Formats: sequence, C-alpha cells, structure tokens
Amino acid sequence: MSDVLTVCISNREQYENGIPGGEWLKLPATAEQLQAALQAVNATPDNFFVYDFDSSIPAVTRLTHDEIRLANIDELNFLAAKLEALDPQEIKTLNAAGEVMGYWNNVHHLTEYTHNTEFFVLIPGVFNHIQLGEHYLNSEMIQMPEEWMGAINIEMLGQLAAEHEKGIFTEQGYILESGDEWQEVKEVPKQYRIMSYPQPEPGRDEPSVDYDAISTRAPAVATAKPPELSPEPKQPQPVIPIVLTAENPRDKLKEITDKLEQGIAGISESEQYKDY
Repeated sequence: MSDVLTVCISNREQYENGIPGGEWLKLPATAEQLQAALQAVNATPDNFFVYDFDSSIPAVTRLTHDEIRLANIDELNFLAAKLEALDPQEIKTLNAAGEVMGYWNNVHHLTEYTHNTEFFVLIPGVFNHIQLGEHYLNSEMIQMPEEWMGAINIEMLGQLAAEHEKGIFTEQGYILESGDEWQEVKEVPKQYRIMSYPQPEPGRDEPSVDYDAISTRAPAVATAKPPELSPEPKQPQPVIPIVLTAENPRDKLKEITDKLEQGIAGISESEQYKDY
C-alpha cells in the first residue's frame, strides 16, 4: 500500500492570524522528515497542528478532522506504519468493519484493528441472504447429497446463518466476528515516535532528560490548590514528663491513665491540631 495517510502540517499562530499554508507530510515518516516539515512552515513542536489529511483507505477518510487532530503525530505515524503492513484482503476487511462499527471513530480504534486482523471474517462478493445461502450450501460446512440441495430454501438458509452469526452485509461483502479475543494497544512503541525535541549538546553538566517520553506525554493538569507556605516555622511544644505521686502500683496505673486521657483530650484543642 502507498499513501495510507498523509497529513498537512500548519503553523498554529499563522493559521489563527489568517495566514494560510501548510506542508504535506507522508506518513510513516522519520523524526528528520517531521522536523523538515516544521521548518518549512516556520513552526516548532509546540505550535504546529495537523490542518488537513488524506488517505487511500476509506476507513481512514471516514474520520473527521477533529478526530485526526485529537491524536498526536506519533499516534498518526504508528497508525500509518501498521496500515502499510496490511495486505489487500486485510484492508478490505478494515473498510467493511469501518462501515458497520459505529464506535470506530478515532485513530486509536483503527490502530487496534491492525493488531486484530483476524477478529473479523469478510466474505467478499456476498451482499444478500440468497448469496450467503448459496455460499454456505456450496461450502464444506454443509454435507449432503447433491440431489438434495434443490430442496433447500437458499434465502432462508442465508437468513438463519446471518441471524445466528450476527453478520452484516457491507459494500465490501458479508462480515462477521471470528470469535477471537480483541487485543488492546496500550501505547505507541518507541520506534514509531517522531515527535522529538532538540537534544542538549554533549559535555554540558545538565540532568538527563527522556525527550522521547516528553513527546508523547499528556500536559499536566492541576487538580488541587498547592499548599501555601507558612511565614515562619512554628516551634514544637515542649515535652512534659509524667510525674507520678502514688506509691502502690494500682494507684500509679490509674494516675498514668488519667494523665494520658488529659493529654489526648488536649490534642484536639491545640493550635497544632487546628493547623493540621
């Protein structure tokens, strides 16, 4: 496959100021090719966006521009690389599944399909119940003498098969689930990440930074107000030792218990507890 996904890189600031223009980048691409596209539109990794896209695969062109822009460039590059590795039959199955699977409306779901190409079965050339009935009647699934086949209601056979399999007729043919378990994709492998920042020059005494991790990291979101610093640290309260006046062990134990109860009761009334 060729031209499975091409994106138009634009400078966000120029676009917001009404200056059109962009640089088309064929994916999958390298980090150097992405940097060249950014330089062509005078953009940086922080102020570019995907303005437009194109694909030779209908399942991809069904995506909206907003859905493409919600994905980062590494996710798009990963999707393009995996789509290039599919054979023509797998592409047809993807297009058929895209017709009937309403939740396949983002880049992530399409990428997961490339790891689950055997999850669906596509029977090309079958577009109605009669054709489906003929397909199964002439397959190895039904064994009977040939002279008996004339007694079979082919359309009814196709209806029963589609109902049992929960299959659907598409422009590509008849599609159904194979029964395989769906495998999820958690993250973009490192070899497909092309969104990188300039590395620091060697020899400087700077801490090590994982720039590949930065390129795919979601922006931090504050979830709580940070604590305010106290103007002066408070001095800890002095420790008051327990002095016993009783002589026998029984009275000493009671005296200790009384003092502990007084101390615990005082905690809830202290300034330290209120500050805490």
